[in-house]
Amino acid sequence: MDKKIKVSTSILSADFTRLGDEIKKCENAGADIIHVDVMDGHFVPNISIGHPILKAIRPITKLPIETHLMIENPWAYIDDFCDLGADIVSIHAECYGPRRKNCQNYGEFPKVVDTIDEGKITKDLKRIQSKGKQAYV
Repeated sequence: MDKKIKVSTSILSADFTRLGDEIKKCENAGADIIHVDVMDGHFVPNISIGHPILKAIRPITKLPIETHLMIENPWAYIDDFCDLGADIVSIHAECYGPRRKNCQNYGEFPKVVDTIDEGKITKDLKRIQSKGKQAYV
């Protein structure tokens, strides 16, 4: 089976004073997807793009927009990101377990896997899909 490789271009390092132009550059360079990293300063130490940026870029491009939710309690924001125009929503499994705060690096992840609430993840993935969006963990 011949699969096409898709390029998902992040806007995290874009010049936000010229975001429309930066997205057009991505399109002209052959990007298939615009990738938006959403960070809340809790799940990861950095703070980045949120609702206003997604709302602003949705009318700029016809490319699918992928939101990568690196945030605590992503289930509280899934509907907002879907409604604002995300076509793809990615969530982190480790958000769905009580020991997530103890997992400071990927080497510790196997300790966390046993505590993940798979039922809640499945429910949220189905919620994303019910809105006609793609969902990833």
